[in-house]
Amino acid sequence: MSARFDHAYRIQKYEFGETYARREKLRLKLKKIGREKGLESAEYATASHRVNAELEEIGKKDEALAERVRELREENDRFKIVMTTVDGTMRRCRSRKSSAPTRLTSSVSATDCSVFLALGRVHHRRPARGEQRRRRVAAIVGTVIMTLLMSVAVVPFGVLAALYLREYAKAGPAVSAVRIAINNLAGVPSIVFGVFGLGFFCYIVGASIDEVFFAEKLPNPRSAKAE
Repeated sequence: MSARFDHAYRIQKYEFGETYARREKLRLKLKKIGREKGLESAEYATASHRVNAELEEIGKKDEALAERVRELREENDRFKIVMTTVDGTMRRCRSRKSSAPTRLTSSVSATDCSVFLALGRVHHRRPARGEQRRRRVAAIVGTVIMTLLMSVAVVPFGVLAALYLREYAKAGPAVSAVRIAINNLAGVPSIVFGVFGLGFFCYIVGASIDEVFFAEKLPNPRSAKAE
C-alpha cells in the first residue's frame, strides 16, 4: 500500500509538474512569436497550429496520469483496519487524511485504534514533511555558506582599506568622499539601504531587464513597469 501511495505522490509531484512545465514553455514560445512576428502573420498561425497539437498530446498524457492516480487510490481504498472493541463490536477505523490508512485485520483493544490512526497520518504526510525539511535545511546551509564566503572575501579588503585610509592616504576629494560614505553607512540604519536597494535594483533595474530579455513572461517575473 505504501508503494502505491508513493507512486501516486510521485506522479502528482513530478510527472504532472513536467507536463505543466512543457505547457508553459509552449505558451511562452507562442507568445514570443506573436510579439515578434505579429498575431496576424503566417508564422504565428503555423506556430499556433503546432502548439495546439502538442498541447492536445500533453492533455492526453495528463488524462492518463490522472486515471493512473485514481486507480492507485481506488486500490488503496480496498484495504481497511478492523478493530474489536471491549464489548465485542467490530469497528472499522479510517484515517482523517485517507480512507484506508493500512492493511490490517485483527482483534485489539479499542484504545489502540488511535495509535494506528496516528501511524496512518504520519505515513501519509511523510513525503510532504520530508520535502519541507529538505527546504529548511537547504535555506539554512545556503545562508551559512553565503555568510562564510562573503566574510572571507570582504573582511581582508575592509581591513586593508581601513589601514590605508587611516595611515597612508593623503587628503583629497576621493578620500573625503570615501570617509563621507563611511560616516553615512555608520549613521543610517541598514534597513534604509536595504529598502533603497530593493526599490532600485528590483523595480528599476530588474524591470528594465525583464522588458528587454523576458518580455513574453511578463507580468511574471513581476516588475513595477509591468504593473
